[in-house]
Amino acid sequence: MSSLDYPLRRVAVGAVLACATLALLSWRGPAILPDSQLLELGQRLAQASLGSLGRLLSGLALGLLTGSLLGALMASWSLLDRLLGSLVHPLRQMPLFGWIALLGLWAGFGETSKVIFIALAVTYTMIIAAYQAVRAVPPRLDEVARVYQLGWGKRLRVLLLPAILPAWLGGLRIALAVAWSATIGSEILMGASAAGLGGFIWGQREVGRFDLVLLGTALIGTFAVLSDFALRQAEQRLQRWLRGY
Repeated sequence: MSSLDYPLRRVAVGAVLACATLALLSWRGPAILPDSQLLELGQRLAQASLGSLGRLLSGLALGLLTGSLLGALMASWSLLDRLLGSLVHPLRQMPLFGWIALLGLWAGFGETSKVIFIALAVTYTMIIAAYQAVRAVPPRLDEVARVYQLGWGKRLRVLLLPAILPAWLGGLRIALAVAWSATIGSEILMGASAAGLGGFIWGQREVGRFDLVLLGTALIGTFAVLSDFALRQAEQRLQRWLRGY
């Protein structure tokens, strides 16, 4: 079985689920979704999808940068590891959604709070991933670099990145899944009125539209699977580049 079979199957499952939901809507007929509302529903779903993707990417980028930097510094500098480790590790045990009330007091329940919440979720994951990735680098690589007189650029590409990337990319995939959970959760719990898929399904739940809740849920699952698939593709391309072909 090739390395692409598993994610492709998951993409297929997501697509089948979405199609089954649409088939359910069509079967229930105009009493549930009149033709005159199809365009409006499509526009609402597109707006909600763009809102969720925008928050996801913003929070993921911020958390990825912060967590990777802190994790790498803690792994490289023992003093910083002792100082920050005693603070980061206890805070990491706190349930993620326990931060919502505090963030609401600090920044309200607007867009900024949602992005910070997503970034916070990603940061914890990436601190651990970056820390373990840097600590996993064998000390003998420095000796190899000196023996072959490798420059910094060559040393980074040939020795350090191949040693660091597996653990870091594994953490990134987990962080992506966590970011999706944080995105939908923040949209539901920190102001469902904002454009987003979480707000969409919560609003439909309030008015008893189970069919549209199911449609929004299927769309969230499809986006999550597709983003994970895209990340795996980027990972494989990066690994081929590091191998030189």
